[in-house]
Amino acid sequence: MSDTKSAAAEAAGENKENGLSDQNFEGALPPEMNEADDVVFADAYGLGANRRNSTASGKQSLDGVRKSGESRKHSEDKRRRFSFSKSAKEDDIDDDTYSMEFRLEFDPRAHKFDTVNFHVPHNSANLKQYFPQTSKEESYRYTAVFVLAVIVGILVGCIGWLMEAGVSWATIGLYTVAQTVLIENGHVVGGIFAFIALGVVMAAGASVLVVFVSPLAAGSGIPEIKSYLNGVKLPGLTKFRTMIAKGVGVCLSIASGYVCGREGPMIHCGGILGNATAQAANNILRARLPYRMWDFFRTEAWKRDFTALGSAAGVAVAFQAPIGGLLFVLEEAATHWSQTMTWATVVGTILACIVGAILEEISHGNLNIDVSEVGFVFGPLSNSSFYLKDYGFFILIGLCGGLFGALLSLLQKPLTQFRFKYVNRPWRRLLEALLVNILTNGVRLLVTALTNECVLVDEAYENAVSLKYKKDFSQFSCPDGYHSLFAALLYNPLDVVLQALLHNENEEAYNAYLLISALAFYTFFTILTYGIAVPSGLFIPAFVWGATLGRLVGLLAYNAFPDHRADFEISSYVYLGGVAGLAGATRMTASVVLIAAESAGFGTGIITGILVAVIAKFTGDFFNTGIYDLHIALKGIPILEPRLLEKPDLFYRVLCRDVMERNVYALYDRSKVSDLVRILKEHKHGCFPVTAKYLEPVGLASDGAFPRIPIVAPEPAGLMNFSNVQFRGMVERRVLVACLYHLTTHYKDDVLYGKPLPRNRYDTAYPNTRYKSREAWILDNVPKELYENEVHLEPYIDRNPAIISDKATVAEAREMFRSTGQRHIICVWLKTGRVVGIMTRKDILPETIEFVDEQVRSVANQPEEAFRFANPRYTSSIASFRPQFVSGFHDFSALE
Repeated sequence: MSDTKSAAAEAAGENKENGLSDQNFEGALPPEMNEADDVVFADAYGLGANRRNSTASGKQSLDGVRKSGESRKHSEDKRRRFSFSKSAKEDDIDDDTYSMEFRLEFDPRAHKFDTVNFHVPHNSANLKQYFPQTSKEESYRYTAVFVLAVIVGILVGCIGWLMEAGVSWATIGLYTVAQTVLIENGHVVGGIFAFIALGVVMAAGASVLVVFVSPLAAGSGIPEIKSYLNGVKLPGLTKFRTMIAKGVGVCLSIASGYVCGREGPMIHCGGILGNATAQAANNILRARLPYRMWDFFRTEAWKRDFTALGSAAGVAVAFQAPIGGLLFVLEEAATHWSQTMTWATVVGTILACIVGAILEEISHGNLNIDVSEVGFVFGPLSNSSFYLKDYGFFILIGLCGGLFGALLSLLQKPLTQFRFKYVNRPWRRLLEALLVNILTNGVRLLVTALTNECVLVDEAYENAVSLKYKKDFSQFSCPDGYHSLFAALLYNPLDVVLQALLHNENEEAYNAYLLISALAFYTFFTILTYGIAVPSGLFIPAFVWGATLGRLVGLLAYNAFPDHRADFEISSYVYLGGVAGLAGATRMTASVVLIAAESAGFGTGIITGILVAVIAKFTGDFFNTGIYDLHIALKGIPILEPRLLEKPDLFYRVLCRDVMERNVYALYDRSKVSDLVRILKEHKHGCFPVTAKYLEPVGLASDGAFPRIPIVAPEPAGLMNFSNVQFRGMVERRVLVACLYHLTTHYKDDVLYGKPLPRNRYDTAYPNTRYKSREAWILDNVPKELYENEVHLEPYIDRNPAIISDKATVAEAREMFRSTGQRHIICVWLKTGRVVGIMTRKDILPETIEFVDEQVRSVANQPEEAFRFANPRYTSSIASFRPQFVSGFHDFSALE
């Protein structure tokens, strides 16, 4: 090992001569190791026997150091966009502020993500609050879950009806004004300008709500809900003002003429209602319900589960599809699930459908409601047949649906990147939304006016558009009894267009030229509209596009058979086309089939629909990812998908010790108030390890397991020696802040003597949600006379944190993050069971893994000693433990 020292010394000398410092490279030379350790180190990084005894020249070492420093700087630049919030300046901002939401939605390059800890520790402070102590309490909690599911279902049903009514009233108002000018006054140009002007006013209202009130109200909200359920914290996602902006904004955006639907926003609003119901508290009202029933549910885990339940209810009320809503959450959104939540979700979705449908019937004056006819958003389809001889055309529909989804993602990627780079200011976002609205309405109105061929309204069309209280505006400027076919497919609201395609039993009602024109229109404006600063859903545009495609393929099939088959059903083609469009865009299969089948009352088409959906999904997946996953990736949201889609080989090759964070600050189980204040001010970590001091090894541990290595630390009173630290568990940052807040505002010293705080002091509901925004004030106002007292952290310690070996692969750590829902994973050295580092999601991002793999591979061409000096982050796990003690906190940066 003398060669190692000489090489390192020579390199260090050149460092100083060139103005470099060891501090730039995260540490100094690793401690001396014995020969056995040398072998393990070399084998671990594939250095081979011929490199174990080699020496490094000073020049080689210096080159390695420079390369390592440049690489680390490059790594930090690459990680900056994808990293979690660490800076004090960022974290001092309230997570509800407008600026953070705007960056997240419209300029994600400037936003840093945080994660949610879904794990509820089984410590003494939580056991009596969150976990039933008797069978009676367990039954009570189980019943309470279904009571809350009933509440969520009723609330979502009411909100769904309000949104449907709002869309209907606003749409009828705009079209009535335009039709009055077009028909009664006979001014086509005036009618066009009236429609565009009113549309711009409504679009401005929708965009203002997003741009200046709640940026997270933009779009469908499905990518954001999926990310939250996966464990990523998105500020403002589940706030009440977001729901108001989303609900009112989507009514205005649909009525203004955008190619969008209300279904995605309804899912988001349902998730917000589910989240709020589980907490029964509100920051705006500054109140929380005191009833005991909610005590069980004020945790991040229950917030997540009821957000998923509310999202499923949102799907259900939007499409009148309760089972489809459940499958949507299971297939697309939820990462964590349970059997109890399955049945609770069924209850919630069914109630949402019934309440929404009954309110709609009552609002139209129908008090004699037949529950068997409740639902069928698109009107009930006749029981069509699916003959084997049609399956070739059905497969063609599936392929085209997948190609549409691939095209949508292909063009959305550069368009979204352009918006993030250039349209990332509030007024630019507002202006873009208005320009898209003018262009959309201008094209649809000009095409309709220029091709305004008035034809007699036949009985088949009247029957199609008269279903479900829809109002047809295809007359445009034609005389009474006539209408424009282009107006029927381009000018009408999207739900009326869908009914005209789906229920018109005349196979040749629309010619190929008209259908191709409609396909081009909806393809272009679906791509252009998705991502602008208005609330908008993708389900209905994708379904309309697919239905138009199905009608076109159906027309081809109808003319392909001689004598025009008597058993031909055009509605089967339209239905399967809608399924293909949805599956191609969203890459979902079973859920979109059930949604389409339930909303159209078309149970006979489920089997064939699943076949078409699977074909569409895999066709799209062959080219790229789905639209929702694309936007999650473009925003840099670090969700953990079920499969390793990006560079899976790296996740199985790189080890946890290569990516873990070694600079871990730990607390004592009895920490001074002054130490807590200092560590919380200086370090913005969301969780801290807790250690205890022992003079002798404890339990069955051998002396070798706890080597007595002195730790010299600067203390206000002088230097102190410590030895033998024992890992006790983890404690959350918000709990520490809550304890200090209790000392600051209530002047009670019970937290100093191990008595747990009441759970309502640090649960996840109001007013405890304000701790983060008020943290700086709390830390600055802790009474100075309490600084020397010790806070007993024992009641709050998570004694069973997620622990993984430092030699485990990153793929194993990734799966542990997904399965446990924890925010941090502790890395230990199996030889002694001692803590060697900590991991969060930022450490297993593909960009991080790729960089680390490059670093590890680069040592194959370096002598071992040069590598050790140039890459101190990757020192051997055999190195001795040399923790640094900073005013009561252990630094495990060198702990192996």
